[in-house]
Amino acid sequence: MSRTDDRNEHAPTDHPIDRPTTESTKSQRLLAIAKALWTKTGITWPVYKLMFKGALAPTIATALFQADSYSTTFTTVGYLTGIMAILSIVIQPRAKFLQTMLVNVLFVCIAAAVVILAFYCCVQARLHSVEAVEPGNGGSGTSGTAAQGAQTAPYNSSASAVAGVWLMVLVYTWATMRAAKPQFMIPTIAASIITNVGLVYAPQFSTMTQAEAFVKKLMSAIFTGFGIGTGVSLFIFPATSRKVVFNDFAAYITSMRSALAANMTYMHSLEDSDMFTFTRTETARHRLVQSPEAQAVKAKMLALSVFMPSSLETSPSRSEKSLLVVLGRMTCSRSPSFYA
Repeated sequence: MSRTDDRNEHAPTDHPIDRPTTESTKSQRLLAIAKALWTKTGITWPVYKLMFKGALAPTIATALFQADSYSTTFTTVGYLTGIMAILSIVIQPRAKFLQTMLVNVLFVCIAAAVVILAFYCCVQARLHSVEAVEPGNGGSGTSGTAAQGAQTAPYNSSASAVAGVWLMVLVYTWATMRAAKPQFMIPTIAASIITNVGLVYAPQFSTMTQAEAFVKKLMSAIFTGFGIGTGVSLFIFPATSRKVVFNDFAAYITSMRSALAANMTYMHSLEDSDMFTFTRTETARHRLVQSPEAQAVKAKMLALSVFMPSSLETSPSRSEKSLLVVLGRMTCSRSPSFYA
């Protein structure tokens, strides 16, 4: 056998297994690049779940308008369903959500009662200024058609003036309460929406029957939005207060460790300089130049202070749940098997 045949026998051959291996390597490389780009965005799986959960409630409220029965029921006030689904804040923990929802319902009912009182004042102002006028369904001689063809009456200056006064007083009241009690921001926004929508239609009604029918339609749209938000909050990626507290504690402890480490580094850096020797310090600048160690301590303390407002704004239910869980874990850890 010649040398040429030996070379041909020992020459490397292309196996079909090499190509899939190369393709798998390329796919792994592309996957690593995609993961790196995704990590830079800062969107983690919990953040993605919160984004999906927050967008689901108004999406459901808007998609329901594809049904003829739904759009016929709510007509021109149906947009309030999506707004109230957003104001439900479905991404909150379960206890905090239920607390907020109860306050929302309370404020909405109070606002609806006050709006009915304003309707009564407008109707009485109309009756005391002109004779009783039969309501119409829009068109010439009337002020237009309200929600679902509600009967309206001609324009009346007295009713419009009374509605304007009520609107100014109520909007000022809700804004003052929102500024004085920031924890009631969402409920006062919902109450302000009812006040604005209701009092815009107030001068158009000549009887209380029309006004009460309109308020019922308004309340049904609002509570439908609250119901959609409640279902999404309790059944789609439900979150508890304990989970939020434990995550905050873990981040707080990590930040505390970083701050202590930076503080120790700064204290060690002070040992390198003799504090009893005379040194020249430049005071012409507005701010003195800080050492890198001092800047690191300042940055870590600022990062640590971020957790304080969130801990101060926690609800009583969240604090009580956290305390009970911590005490329960401490009791379990002190069991007889712990000392064995």
